[in-house]
Amino acid sequence: QASMPIFKNDELEAKPFRIEMLFDYKDNDEGGSTLVWAQGNVIELVKEKSKNIWIVKVKWDDNCVNPGEQSITKEELRRKNWNPDIQVEGVWREDLRHLIGNLHQQEIRPRHNESNKSFESESEQSSSSEQSSSSE
Repeated sequence: QASMPIFKNDELEAKPFRIEMLFDYKDNDEGGSTLVWAQGNVIELVKEKSKNIWIVKVKWDDNCVNPGEQSITKEELRRKNWNPDIQVEGVWREDLRHLIGNLHQQEIRPRHNESNKSFESESEQSSSSEQSSSSE
């Protein structure tokens, strides 16, 4: 788990902080509600209310904005709501989904170490012996 960020406008201009925040969406048809994670970029520190509360501007990803909603909103981020074990409306965390693509590429890249070579050799030998026994 990454440590909680410290927001500074000069750093946010260079590299916005990827955030996920949990919202309670009301279901008008059924009268219930659903907790939904929304993703976006923290683009500005508007105000540091205290050492535990920040007001920030978030530009939400297009797929997280419903028709008629604003894509940039002010949000209050509280230290106590940073990545808690219990998920309720208003909790927030760093969005790390962009790293999944990097991990996937690393997994499919061939690895060049001795243990993999020996495994490949064993696999090749195994498939060769299977082919020769099936031709008999």
